[in-house]
Amino acid sequence: MAWNAERKRRHWHCINGWNAILWYDEFLYNQWWNSLTDEEQEKVKEYKRKKREREEYEFQQMLSRIDLIFNTFADSAYRNYYVKSWMRDL
Repeated sequence: MAWNAERKRRHWHCINGWNAILWYDEFLYNQWWNSLTDEEQEKVKEYKRKKREREEYEFQQMLSRIDLIFNTFADSAYRNYYVKSWMRDL
């Protein structure tokens, strides 16, 4: 963590605003991608698509669970504080 904070502070990897580390990462990725055959590229694309769909599904599930929890507590708060005492047991 200290190394990352120092890297952000000094910006030694930026030359006149050009990020050399980011460029090198992209260069290596492009080199790797170009070395793959068409079938391998299709497999990687399919894997990324499935992973994105799975993450989107999990995100939607998380939102629905949060909504359920929120509505449960909101309903409980409404019943406890705003409904007359004789109606709380209904």
